[in-house]
Amino acid sequence: MAYVPGFEHDIFISYAHVDNASDNEDGWVTRLHASLLKLIPQKIGRAENFSIWRDPKLGGNDDFIESIDAAFRRSAVMLTILTPSYLASEWCSKELDGFTSQSQSRFGRKVDDKNRVFKVMPSPHIPPNEHPVSLQGSLGYQFYTMNEMTGTEERFRRTKEQDPDQRFWLRLDDLARDIAFVLKRMHAIATCEELEPVTPMFSGPVVYLAEVTDDLIDQRDEVKRTLEQHNVKVLPEVELLHTATTSIEAAREALKRAQLSVHLLGQFYGRRPAGEEHSFIHLQYLEALAEAKNRENDRPLPRVSWLKKGFDLSSADERQKEFLTALEDDPGDGGEFLKTGMEELKDTILAKVTPQPVTTLDDDPFFYISCTADDSERARRILACLRSENCQGIISPAEGADEDALRKHHRANLRRCDVFMILYGRAPEMWVQDKAMEGFDIAKRRKKKPMKMYVCDWPPPLKKEVGIALNNLGRWQSKEELTCDEVKKLLREMNDKTRRPGQ
Repeated sequence: MAYVPGFEHDIFISYAHVDNASDNEDGWVTRLHASLLKLIPQKIGRAENFSIWRDPKLGGNDDFIESIDAAFRRSAVMLTILTPSYLASEWCSKELDGFTSQSQSRFGRKVDDKNRVFKVMPSPHIPPNEHPVSLQGSLGYQFYTMNEMTGTEERFRRTKEQDPDQRFWLRLDDLARDIAFVLKRMHAIATCEELEPVTPMFSGPVVYLAEVTDDLIDQRDEVKRTLEQHNVKVLPEVELLHTATTSIEAAREALKRAQLSVHLLGQFYGRRPAGEEHSFIHLQYLEALAEAKNRENDRPLPRVSWLKKGFDLSSADERQKEFLTALEDDPGDGGEFLKTGMEELKDTILAKVTPQPVTTLDDDPFFYISCTADDSERARRILACLRSENCQGIISPAEGADEDALRKHHRANLRRCDVFMILYGRAPEMWVQDKAMEGFDIAKRRKKKPMKMYVCDWPPPLKKEVGIALNNLGRWQSKEELTCDEVKKLLREMNDKTRRPGQ
């Protein structure tokens, strides 16, 4: 009896025995089995009756029909350990073909849009186009990463809790979560006479997270995991082959459903589909740009391209240098080119696609105005206008104290203010960015109401938008010199409940 009624086992693990060989008592598959046996019941909410079937000893003389055949036909889902040994095994082929070809009254190969066969890849030795037909197109779970420069693989280690390298456990959690989702849905179907409408796994916004070169798979997985935790649906939902022209059309169709496309870039240009001049990584961006141009004005497709902070362009191959330079010079309408850390990237994406909490000002809001010495007079005029509207505030001293005292004064003001205003008059862009990040860090640690932040930009000279995007950072800009009417207008905007910060 299994967790899913009508089955004897919930999971059938299909693998080649040589892949479980180990000098120790427990091989890789054995330990994976044990980990899933602990983790999945936590995600489905119960441990009783949950069953995983794996043959630990079957040899060539065993009778296939009476042992394996009965087990996989009575299992709710199949987990394949895809390796060269698996493809070479006649037994494994029979298991996979038998499971995917069986017909049932209530379940086919998919439950809703989720495949009942999961593929785990401990190593990269099988190109995607050589996967069994029944496994092609479905997303797999890679327990390795590749160094494209050397062409060598790095398998994820089963690290200890205190080890900073947690990639094995993160990938295992992804696998367990997705299996648990399918099992829970099958349980609901098997126990309800009249099914309720399917509740989507993700009912929020949709983001196209572009395929990446092998050296960026870990970063893409990290972004994907964060977005899904915030109820953001991530596309594409199927595996796209970087060398297949059919994948270009699949990417195009996925982009039509997205409200944002995100492109993680690095030092490698990537592989080209047959007959194409550009790599698949490059083509995805071109498709996103084309989709943005094809859409109606009220449905734009913004694009975020990302390089890690401190990226050395000289490390890129020649085609990639050309691509990155052109993209940085002109990302196109609606495009942004970021050079940030991973946390800043995730914050930027979430700020664009998830609703931000609406906050209103108190009756006597407290403003903190930060400026350089060149803009101190403008700051004082803003403070005078705020005072006339019954607001309180303070200006950062630009001089007259040692550096340590100024820093303490600045951080104390950040902790107490309702609104943090950064003057972007004659101040350098980097100074503005540093102040914004300080405010962002303080705001994240607040336990009560959030802090509003604005970059205030007036001539001389009129600036381009400061190169930073944060959830609670808005821009206050005027082509005219500062007046109290401008301040009053900003106060009205701050209290407009239909307005999101930064819009």
